[in-house]
This record gives sequence, structure tokens and C-alpha cells, in this order.
Amino acid sequence: MRRWLAVLGLVWCSYTHSEGAPTMAQIDLAFASQHSGALADQISFEMSVSNANKVVEQLAKWHRLTVAKIDDKSLLVSMPEQPVSSDKVVARHSSETFVIDLSEASTQDFTSGFKNGETSFELVEIAEYVRGYITDSTYVHDFNIASRVATQRSGDCTEHAVLSTALARSLGLPARVMVGAVIMETQEETAAFGHAWSEVWRDDRWHIVDSALYGSEAKKHFYLPTAELTKETTGYSWALINTTSMLPHKISNLQNLKL
Repeated sequence: MRRWLAVLGLVWCSYTHSEGAPTMAQIDLAFASQHSGALADQISFEMSVSNANKVVEQLAKWHRLTVAKIDDKSLLVSMPEQPVSSDKVVARHSSETFVIDLSEASTQDFTSGFKNGETSFELVEIAEYVRGYITDSTYVHDFNIASRVATQRSGDCTEHAVLSTALARSLGLPARVMVGAVIMETQEETAAFGHAWSEVWRDDRWHIVDSALYGSEAKKHFYLPTAELTKETTGYSWALINTTSMLPHKISNLQNLKL
């Protein structure tokens, strides 16, 4: 099982450092023939998936993101850079779990170093702290729980997401691990990658906190959230496999949304 999870991690979220910015496992992406210029604040695209009905059900929960089924394996999506979830906070988002093991000594050592106990902070400071704490960005790990990430100080985007979620919960903020894709526009190219990040509840809504891409020089980051890691018990590996099964295989006809 651990070998299978390692393969999954390599396929959808592996990266190495290059000038401080990660390069992750890539998803096929093609522009619409009529597209030209930079991406606008709203884009549309088609995506190929394994189960269109399941992905539609998930994406329907997001404000300003619209999704229409083309057939059983493809969808038409329009979205902004950071759609906002309509999901409510539930008990698991604030709880200590097997994955987010807050009472372990290494996790407590990690969380206690944030802001030296100050209570006033911006969410971006969580991303900055985790990004600086994980000193070895590598995919040569299975999906690790918070205490192990805090001990090893290494990992890929899943480890960044787990540690960001742990830190937020330790500060009394509900948080969760999200899995999906990110479309990034840089000066040189636009590309899509499998990705994971944390979402933190503050001021009555969910906010994306992405420590893996903190400091990225990309001009735009479009986050496509296909699943939440809802099971954080010892059986989390099966939940992880289910979330990765909802990732897009291909993104095509990418263009600015016509309003």
C-alpha cells in the first residue's frame, strides 16, 4: 500500500525546488484556437475526467465556478482564480485526527514557533511560515501525517497542505486539506498541475492557503478544487486514492471567459 501511495504522489504532486519555486507533475493543457494574450480574471475550459457526475457534484459547491457536463468523461468549466466554497464548517475541521496529530511533540514544536505565540496574524503568514519550515521539497515520501512532516521537514505539496492545516487548527481556525489542480500563468508559459493545498475558515468563509506555492512568480494561479480529504483516520489512504481519482486527465480549449 505504501508503494502504491508513493506512486500516486509522484504522478500528481511531485516537485523539486528551482529558484525557490516548485515544478509539479503536469496535466496536459491546450488553448482554444481563438485564444490570444494573457489570461483574464475569469477563464473557461473543457476537462477530461474519469467520472463526470462525481466531479460535477463537487464543483457545484463553489461560488463563481460553473460546471456543465458534456458527456460521462468531460466537463465544461468556467471559474475565477480562487473560487470560494459554500461548504460549512464541521467538527472534523477543528479536530485533532490521525493525519493532523496536534498533540504529538514534533507537531507542537512546529506550531509553537509561529509568531512566538502572537495572536494577531494574516493567513498569508501561515503559508510563509510553513514554506520556510519545510526545507527539503521532495516527492520521495508517501503522504505523511503532520508530526512526521514536522520531524522530517520535507515533502511535496501534500506535506505542505497537511502542515498548513495543522498550524491553522492549532491556532483555533478550522482548516482542511484540498486536492485538485492549479493552472499557472508565468511569463514563459501557462501550464496545469496536480496539486494539494489547505483551506482555512476565517471571517465566515474559506480561504486558500497554499504554502507550496508561496512566493511563486506566476502571474496567475487558478485553483480547481476536485475533492476534500474528508477522512483523516488511519484509513485515510483509501480516501486519498478516491480524491486523486477525481483529478482531470486533460484540460483543453482554455480561453478567457466571454462575458
